[in-house]
Amino acid sequence: MSYINETLVFESDKVYYVDDSGQEHQVMMSWEDEIMKKSADYVCESGGDILEIGFGMGISADYIQANNINSHTIIENHPQIIEKLKT
Repeated sequence: MSYINETLVFESDKVYYVDDSGQEHQVMMSWEDEIMKKSADYVCESGGDILEIGFGMGISADYIQANNINSHTIIENHPQIIEKLKT
């Protein structure tokens, strides 16, 4: 992924970066909330162990945690997001 070395901008409603040409690239946005909830509920229907690839703004992680599951593992590769994930 090319964004791994980019400096991310965190705002209350989105995470993004701006490339060298000045173009904004969205990583995650708050309008995805409903999609993330429905996806988390579907994935967690049978409980079990959940693997989530990418943390983004943590929207789906919160919804996954609200379900009755055995475990929840998150894999994230962007260092700035990993720091957000820790909090």
